[in-house]
Amino acid sequence: MDSRHEEYAIAAAVILYHPDDTFIYNLETYYSAVAQIFIIDNTEDQALQVDWSRYPKVSYFHDGQNRGLAVRLNEAAGYAIAAGYHWLLTMDQDSWFTPQSITQYLQCFAGFAEKKQVALFGPKFFRENQPLPLTCSWQKAKRVITSGALMNLQPFHQIGGFDEALFIDSVDHEYCIKASLAGYSIIEFQSVAMVHKVGSLINRSSIKTMFLVKKKKEVHPPLRCYYMLRNLLYLQQKFAGQKVPLMPVIRRDVLKRIEKALFYGRNTRKLASFLLLAYRHFKENKMGKLEIL
Repeated sequence: MDSRHEEYAIAAAVILYHPDDTFIYNLETYYSAVAQIFIIDNTEDQALQVDWSRYPKVSYFHDGQNRGLAVRLNEAAGYAIAAGYHWLLTMDQDSWFTPQSITQYLQCFAGFAEKKQVALFGPKFFRENQPLPLTCSWQKAKRVITSGALMNLQPFHQIGGFDEALFIDSVDHEYCIKASLAGYSIIEFQSVAMVHKVGSLINRSSIKTMFLVKKKKEVHPPLRCYYMLRNLLYLQQKFAGQKVPLMPVIRRDVLKRIEKALFYGRNTRKLASFLLLAYRHFKENKMGKLEIL
């Protein structure tokens, strides 16, 4: 039987945007664990220069447009469904597994009894490799991030796919909310580790410490903070009046990241202008990609 038609065969999807030289290394950490990989490149200029004949499982797509994360995830899910897969591993270009952790992940997934009621499985993630006990302990979660998630494709259309109005940021949050409202579980394996970097790690002082003490902080650029704030406001409006336990968590996380950018970034004026623009665009219902002249 063709492996892609087995009930629990897994495809993978990676959405690229100006990937650096580490991407191929990262890809190889899970290449052998899946049956097929759909790579969709959002880079606006030339396609990634890789000899794809070395990676026969890979289907590479590049149209020279940056259409954001949500659109490309929907495309990847469509490719996987059309090819007969029921499960899709979604990965960021800078995320990777150790051989032990990807093996553990798939073993835990295979041994989980009630897969059909699960919309998403996910690992724990760290900036650096973090060995964890070899168990399959798990817990129900309010969310998992897109990178490293094993997505159940059978209820994908019922859940509603990814909201393309978001472009990037909170794309995973919005899908998790809809999955929960539709009655599906989200499961995080407590002993599966993935390496994944969020924001740029800097070592810098701020006014909070009177510029006397330097601290390591993950800081996002002003444009990313624009999407964070605009999309938070959008989600609050979209799910207003519904019981969404994840919403306070999202709000707290977004505000904390903006606070870090304000105190530890070095472009406060630009950040403030982007945050004001985010609020204005939300009020004007301007969603999708921010076109910067």
